[in-house]
Amino acid sequence: MKTQPLRLAAEVTLGRMRNPSSETGPNQTPYLRAANVRDGELVLKDIKMMHFDQAEQVRYSLRSGDVLVTEASGSRAQVGQTAMWDASVPGVAFQNTLVRLRARPGTHPRFLYWWSRHAHGSGLYGATAQGLAIWHLSSERVRPLPFPCLSIFQQGRTADFLDVQVGLVDQAIRMRHKQRIKIAQRSDTRVSWLLTNPRLPGGGSRANYPWLRDDGASFMKLAWVADLQSGLTIDAQRAGSVEYPYLSVANVQSDRLDLSVVKTVKLDPRVAARFMLRSGDVLVTEGGDLDKLGRGTVWRGEIDPCLHQNHVFALRPHPDRLLPEYLAALTRTHHARRYFEITGSRSTNLASTNSSKVLGFRFPLPDVARQRQILDELQLAEQDDAALDAALERQIALLQERKQALITAAVTGQFDVTTARKVSTT
Repeated sequence: MKTQPLRLAAEVTLGRMRNPSSETGPNQTPYLRAANVRDGELVLKDIKMMHFDQAEQVRYSLRSGDVLVTEASGSRAQVGQTAMWDASVPGVAFQNTLVRLRARPGTHPRFLYWWSRHAHGSGLYGATAQGLAIWHLSSERVRPLPFPCLSIFQQGRTADFLDVQVGLVDQAIRMRHKQRIKIAQRSDTRVSWLLTNPRLPGGGSRANYPWLRDDGASFMKLAWVADLQSGLTIDAQRAGSVEYPYLSVANVQSDRLDLSVVKTVKLDPRVAARFMLRSGDVLVTEGGDLDKLGRGTVWRGEIDPCLHQNHVFALRPHPDRLLPEYLAALTRTHHARRYFEITGSRSTNLASTNSSKVLGFRFPLPDVARQRQILDELQLAEQDDAALDAALERQIALLQERKQALITAAVTGQFDVTTARKVSTT
C-alpha cells in the first residue's frame, strides 16, 4: 500500500510543559496527561489543573476527534498508548507527556485513531522511540511515520469495520475477565462454606458434626488451640551486630507469601531469638488497609532464620487440635473477614487489631482427620479452578493478539474490509 508521512495527514503536537509557575497562575485549566490515557480508553477520574495563558489555551486545547498518544514509557512496548478525545469534559488541554494527532482535511479522525492503535500494537511507535531508562517518542519522531494513502471514503469504511469488529473482540475479552472474577469469588465462597457451614460434604446434617451446636458453644476460641507470638518493633536502640531478614504486612498475602522484597534489621541474637519464626507458624496481619486486616498464610521456613515485624502475628497451632493449613484457610472465610471488620480499630483508611482480639476469634473446629479431609476437598476444587482460570487467561491473550492482528491488517490494507466476514471470538 502506498504511504505518506503522517505530518501530511495529521497535525502532530507535543503538549505543554509543566513548570512551578503554572500551579498558581490565574487561568487554571483542566488538562490530560499520560495517566489519563490507556490503549483504547480514557481514564478521567483524576484530571489535574494548571495555568494556561490565552495563546496556550488555543494551541493546546482539545477538540472532539483528537487522538492522544502517550509520549514516554519505561517500556518500548508501552510507549504510544492511544485514545480518542470525545469532548466529554469541555475546555480541556493536554500536557507534554502526550502527543496530539489532529486530522487534516482528507483524513478521517477515527481512521487516524485506528492507525495510531496499529502503530502502538505493532511496535511501530516502540521502534521509533529513543531513550535509556525512559523511551520517548517526541513529535519530531512521530511526524515522518508512514500513514496509508487512502481516500476518506476508504478510511471511513475501515474505521466503521474496526469499530464493530474490535468491539466484538473486546466484548469477548470482558466476558472472560468477568468469568475469572467469578472463579475467584467462587473459591472464597467455597472456603467459607466448607469451613463454617454445618451442612458439610460427607454427611450433610448437624448430627454428623457434633462440634456444631445450636448454642454456639462449639465455636472454639483460638486462644484454646494456638499460641501467639507478637512481632518485632523496629527500633534503632535495639541495633546489634547480626543482620536478620524480617517479614512485614507486605509479605503476607491471602494464603500466600510474597518474598520478592524482604527487609533486614541488625539485632543482638538474644533479642532476635524472641521474634524468630518456626516452620508451621501461621502469619496473620495485624494492620493495614481494612481488606488486608487478618489475612493469613503458613510459614514453611522459606528463609532461615527469619523474624517478623510487630504488624504480623505468628500463631502456633497445637498440632493435636488444629492444623496450620486449616487455620490459614479460616482467615479467608467470610466469617473471619466479618470478625476482623467488626473488631478492628480504624483510623482514616487504615485498620488494626491486637493479640487479644485475634486469640478471641471463634470458629468451628472438627477433629484433625476431618480438617485434613476438608483441606483435601479444597485443594482438589482449587486445582480445577486454577486450570479453568489458566485456560481463560490463555483465551484472553489469544483474543488480544487477534485484535491487534485485525487492526493492523485492516489499517494496512491486507484485506478488503467491504468483503471481510465477521470475526469469530469463540
